[in-house]
Amino acid sequence: MPIATDPDPACPFREVTDAEAVFPAWVSLWLEEIPPIPDAYWKRNSATTFAMIPMLHPDKVERMKMIPREGVDAEEAWKLILAILGTYSIKHETKEALVGWALESFFLCYWVDGEEDPPVRLE
Repeated sequence: MPIATDPDPACPFREVTDAEAVFPAWVSLWLEEIPPIPDAYWKRNSATTFAMIPMLHPDKVERMKMIPREGVDAEEAWKLILAILGTYSIKHETKEALVGWALESFFLCYWVDGEEDPPVRLE
């Protein structure tokens, strides 16, 4: 199933096969094919998306809840995000920028069950 039923043509994100999810070395080659990551995602703490990056640790990922944008398959979007996070073929800063871009493209807000912080909007 595609990540989005009505994908934005400017959004370069694509479906990830199960094999690609397990072996995400393809991410560095894919980066060469997509448009440059927008500047806003390179600036740490400049958007709410970056507040989420430190939370992407295994203990919190299991409790994370997100509301997908209309037409987005949340499981497929999350599979892509985990593949990006799982690759060792790109720099950490590039991972953060790419994950921030993906999160804002696919989700409206997020929160972690059991945490006192309110949901964070990604718009």
